[in-house]
Amino acid sequence: MTVPDSRPAALITATASSVDGSVTVEAGIGGGLRAVHLTRTALNQDASQLARTVLAVAARAAALANQRANLTFQRTLGRSTDGVLANLGLSFPADLVAEDDTGHQGVMRR
Repeated sequence: MTVPDSRPAALITATASSVDGSVTVEAGIGGGLRAVHLTRTALNQDASQLARTVLAVAARAAALANQRANLTFQRTLGRSTDGVLANLGLSFPADLVAEDDTGHQGVMRR
């Protein structure tokens, strides 16, 4: 017997990395972490610095995923969904994300 796949057909995720590339995080909408990759450089940091770096990178990845979800909902519904998404916990700080020239894809600010 085959069990149907209950996962959504397309997951909205985003990936962000630390400036030196030692920490990379993939997050889904709402901030759920999907993957955390650490290099040897990251592991050589003291624990508190590594924790701060992981949290900052995760926040950027989550913000970008939320921005992508917002854009997807806007295209689907044909109107602004900012208030609806904020009520669902899917808002994103403007200082962590920006739109590219087309307005269709989020990009990370450095």
